[in-house]
Amino acid sequence: MPEKFDSFDPLEQHRDRARELLGLNKKEDPIDPQKIEAIFTTPETRKAFEQIDAATMPRKGAIEHKKRTVVEVRERNLLDQEVLKNNPTVYVGAGIDFEYPLSLGARDIILVDPVLKESSAIQKLKERVQAITGTSPSEISDTEIQFKLNDEDVSIKFAPVLYGSPETVARMQGGGEDEREAIERLKKEIEENPNDPFITDSVREAYRTKTGKFAPDYTPTPKEKLPRFQPPEKIGMILGFRTTGIDIDDDKEAMEKLVSGGYVLVDNAFSSFLQRVSEEEMNEYMYRGSPKEKEINELLQRKWKEAGYDFIPLENERGSYQYTFIRKNLPPSSAEPSEPAKAG
Repeated sequence: MPEKFDSFDPLEQHRDRARELLGLNKKEDPIDPQKIEAIFTTPETRKAFEQIDAATMPRKGAIEHKKRTVVEVRERNLLDQEVLKNNPTVYVGAGIDFEYPLSLGARDIILVDPVLKESSAIQKLKERVQAITGTSPSEISDTEIQFKLNDEDVSIKFAPVLYGSPETVARMQGGGEDEREAIERLKKEIEENPNDPFITDSVREAYRTKTGKFAPDYTPTPKEKLPRFQPPEKIGMILGFRTTGIDIDDDKEAMEKLVSGGYVLVDNAFSSFLQRVSEEEMNEYMYRGSPKEKEINELLQRKWKEAGYDFIPLENERGSYQYTFIRKNLPPSSAEPSEPAKAG
């Protein structure tokens, strides 16, 4: 009897390759509870870690991803805790998840997200603080609360604003006109790629609904023109998670305010970084066969070094280029960072 071979499906192979590069096909063991206890040595810090949340879908996987990043970063002492304690951490697209930067070691946290203009979001955030500390936080102003985590002072500032360059924010403030343009782009994409599996049925349905087949009187609602984020004078870390459509380094002013030895930790690749990678390098390391972890890390380290940063590889992101963990180069005369402290 002839041997049976599975049919070759180029589209399915393409999907599998995309999943591999994006790290979506990983099967991980549960986080070791002993590691968590060794890092977070008090009930308050453990509670903060347990409360880490995410708004992106699938939510369970997003929360697990954040927690694995926290455990690896803290266990391997990859962040200089003095940098985080002495300089603000800016969390872009934060929602109300202050526990993520808090668990990484940040104590002066700026949450950047338009959702924070809603009083209900702020109230829920305060309730989450109380669930950790047992007491209500002090309200310093309409945009800042403070509390103590063990014996450390923690400040959380709310920035219900838009993050990006002045040009990007101006486009985002365009409201309804931008949305109409987006619908036209989607229309063109659907017409030119009728069988594209990445244009899902839900996307097609949204397009049909907004373009008149089910709602002929549809008119995009102009968005509230939120102001642009104004970065503080010094930044210890810029943090992001699933910041779809937002490039962290699009805000050049914020990147320039990053202190020497400061960090950027985001779970996607900057478009500016990808622009620095030649087409030949992209083909060699990312699209031809299965790239080796060593090759990917070498590419990332080389390109970020050219830009003035040290790339920090993460085991949690092994085999993927779709993340950014970089440290701004220290001046040549500066000493290496001190041994980071535990979370208490």
